Amino acid sequence: MKHPLLAAAAVAASAVLVLSGCTGSDDSNESYMERAQNSPLSKYWEQLNTFSGFEDADFDALNVKSEEVVAECMKDEGFDYKPTSNNGSITFGGDEDGVEYGTRKYAETYGYGASQNLEMMGDSSGEDYVDPNQDYLDGLSDSERDAYYEALNGKMPTEEEQAEMEAAMEDGSYISPSWEEQGCYGLAQHEVYNQGNDDPWSDPANQDLMNSMSALYEKTNSDKRVKEVTKEWSSCMADAGHSDLKERSDASNEIWNALNELQGGGGMIVDGEGGAVTSFSTEEPADEYEEPTPPTEKEISDFKKKEIAMAVDDFDCAKKFDLDNIMLDVQFELEEAFIAEHKTELDAMVAKYGKDDSKSKK
Repeated sequence: MKHPLLAAAAVAASAVLVLSGCTGSDDSNESYMERAQNSPLSKYWEQLNTFSGFEDADFDALNVKSEEVVAECMKDEGFDYKPTSNNGSITFGGDEDGVEYGTRKYAETYGYGASQNLEMMGDSSGEDYVDPNQDYLDGLSDSERDAYYEALNGKMPTEEEQAEMEAAMEDGSYISPSWEEQGCYGLAQHEVYNQGNDDPWSDPANQDLMNSMSALYEKTNSDKRVKEVTKEWSSCMADAGHSDLKERSDASNEIWNALNELQGGGGMIVDGEGGAVTSFSTEEPADEYEEPTPPTEKEISDFKKKEIAMAVDDFDCAKKFDLDNIMLDVQFELEEAFIAEHKTELDAMVAKYGKDDSKSKK
């Protein structure tokens, strides 16, 4: 499995902010969701999204292909690796049962979607997931196991490198490691998901643009209109029993951090707008990695109740003050100004990385 630190770094590198909120302005949510999906910058993201229109079966097929690439790569590195159907990805369900993401019904059913990942740690029959490589790993010496994970994920950062990474994330200068530095998983990502091309988010040539974009969404929260209504939302959440929530994202971040702790990850600390990864825990010894203990059924049940309560109150408080639409108004103004200032760079990025529909499901 991926080491928590590396998995977290991958999330941080690939995350791109598009929406400032994750719940909607009314129960049906249709008008809000349509607005959110048609923001001024959305036309650029649509052209960069290779997987637009994919169904679950398409992603399953990509995962199978990816695991085959990992297995062949590990063989070349001198290790055995059995492909697995459980790739540790974060899943947001609901559409298949008619519950649309972003609606109050979704909040009542799935919360923010976090608890689904706990419930899906086992397979569809409810049995615990068993890593097909565990027996092989148990037979390796400590040094062999370290070499195995380095081949799989890439070289682990030293304490000094980790500190530099955290500092770069905080000041917005962080650049994702290249796929060549991310082991066999990086190779699979490059060959299968990026279809042989580097992705625009980690291209050093685009970092100034991405940093400017991050600043763009920070400006949304600092806008006077948003700050005023966020104070009302925060007071509403406190009245509902959720104290110390200063920003809209604090509610969902509290849940996702609790999920990470419950899963035994220990590495990723989510903070800031859109759930950006800003720091890493150092509690785990650098020379040893122990498989986390799966949460009990009661722990999962308690977590889900807490998540749903938070998400429903979040939805209701945001709706009461029309927070989402006010944030969208500000976001759209900023996006339009951003496009006017950076149209040349955006057009160049699309020209280089825009999806080719004839290849998108090859």
